Amino acid sequence: MSVNVRKETASGAKWLLLQKCTLQPVQFIYGALLAHLVTPHEIGILGLTAIFFAVAAQLKDAGFGSALIRKQDRTEQDCSTVFWFNVGMSLLLSLCLFLAAPWFAKFYNEPALVDLTRISAAMMLLNSTTSVHWSLYSARRDFKTPAVVGMITTFISMPFCLWAAYAGWSYWAVFMQSIISGLLSLIIVWIISPWKPKCMFSIKSFMDFFSYGSKLVAAGLVWTTYSESRTFVIGKFYSPAQLALYSRAHHMCYLAPHMVNGVLGGVTFPILSTLQGDKEKLNSVYRKYIRLTALLTLWPMLLLASNSESFIYCVYGENWLPAAYYARIICYGAILDPIAYVAVQMFLVTGRSDLSLKREIWFRSLAFSAVIIGAIHSVAGICYALVAMSAFNAWISSFFINKCTGISQREQLRDIVPYTIIAVLSVIPCVLINLLPLSPFLLLPLSLVFSATIFISILYIRKDDVTLQILHTVKDTKLVKFIFKNKHCDTI
Repeated sequence: MSVNVRKETASGAKWLLLQKCTLQPVQFIYGALLAHLVTPHEIGILGLTAIFFAVAAQLKDAGFGSALIRKQDRTEQDCSTVFWFNVGMSLLLSLCLFLAAPWFAKFYNEPALVDLTRISAAMMLLNSTTSVHWSLYSARRDFKTPAVVGMITTFISMPFCLWAAYAGWSYWAVFMQSIISGLLSLIIVWIISPWKPKCMFSIKSFMDFFSYGSKLVAAGLVWTTYSESRTFVIGKFYSPAQLALYSRAHHMCYLAPHMVNGVLGGVTFPILSTLQGDKEKLNSVYRKYIRLTALLTLWPMLLLASNSESFIYCVYGENWLPAAYYARIICYGAILDPIAYVAVQMFLVTGRSDLSLKREIWFRSLAFSAVIIGAIHSVAGICYALVAMSAFNAWISSFFINKCTGISQREQLRDIVPYTIIAVLSVIPCVLINLLPLSPFLLLPLSLVFSATIFISILYIRKDDVTLQILHTVKDTKLVKFIFKNKHCDTI
C-alpha cells in the first residue's frame, strides 16, 4: 500500500495536536482549580487501586487492538471476534474487581474504596464495548473523529466536576469526570461509528491475533506492574497524601512526554505499519520520528526541572509545594520516555512483539527491584530509582532496535545528542534567574522568556531538517494560509 508519510503524519498529528493543545490547557486549568478545592489526601484515595485496574485493562484487550490495526486485510469476522473477546474478558475482570472491592478497602484501610472500586469496574465493562471502534478509527487513519469526541466529552464533564468539588463532594468530585466522559464517549461512538459488531466469532481469527497479542499483553503486564508498583508502595506504606503529591509531580513531569506520545504515537504505528515492505524507508522514517521526539521533549523537561518550585507554587498553591522536590527528580527520568515509546511502536510494526516482551521482562524485573530498594529509603528514593531505570530503558530499547532494524546505537545516539545540547544551553539562564530574590510569580515568566528566546534562536540558526519540516507543515495548514493569504506564507 502506498502512503505519503509526511502528508499522513501531518494530517494525523494535526487533529491529535488540536485535541492535545485544546484539552491540555483546559485540563491544566482544571487540575489547578481542583487542587485548591480538594486536599491531597482526598485525591490520593482515588489512586490506591490504580494497579489493579491497570492490570485488568491490559488483560481485557490482550493486545488484540494493536493486532487489529496492524492487520491490513482485516475482515468483518476479525473485528467481531475481537469485540466479543474484549467484552467477555471485561465482564469476567469486572466481576472479579467488584467482588474484591471490600478486600481493597480493608487492605488500604479506606472504606470509601468499596463504592469507588465497584463503580470503576462497571465503567470498565461499559468502555470495553467501544475499544474495537477506536481501533478501527486508528487503522483507517481517521484521527479527526476521536479528537472531536474527546474534546466534546471533556468540555462537558469538567464543569460538573468543578461544581461538585466546590459543593464539597470530596473525592467523588474528581471521580465524576471519568464517569461522565466515559458514558458520553460510549453513547457518541455507538451513534456515529459506521461499524457495528456482528454475532460471529472465529477461532482462526482469535488464534491469529492471540499469537501476536499474547506477547504484547505479557509485555504490557510487566510494564503495568512496574509502573503502578510505585503507586501501590506509596499508598500502602506511606499515605494517600504522599501518594497525591507524588502523583501530582509525576503528572506534571510526564505532561509533555505523554502529549508527544499521544500525538506521534497515535500516527506512527498505523503509518509505519504501511511501510513494512520497505525496510530502508521504514528505518529512515523511524529516525526522523526519533529526532522529532527529542526536539519536542528535551527542552520542556529540562525547563520544568529548573522551575519546578516556582511552577507548583504559582499553579497549585502552597499546600502542594512538597511535590516540587519530587518533580525536579522525575523530570530527568521522563526525558527519554517518548523515545523509548517510539521504539516499542517499531517492534510492533515489524512484527517483533517477542522483542518487546524480552525488553519488558529484562527492564521491568530490574526496575521493580530498584523501586523496592528506593521505597525503603523514602518517596524521593522511588523518584531516583525511576530516573535510573528510565536511562536503562532508553539503552535497552536502542539495543533491541539495533537487533530489529540494523540501526546502530551510535546512530540513534547521534540523532538525539544535538537536541540535548540545545536544551541544556537553553535552560542555563533559568538556573541563574532562580537565584534572584524575587517572587515565584516573577521568576517563572522571566525564566520561560529567556529560555524560550535562546531555544528558538538556536533552532533558527541551526535550521536542521526536523525543524524545517515542522515549519513547512505549519505553513501548509489552512489556518496559516488563511491568516497570511498565501502570498506571505513563503516568509515563514
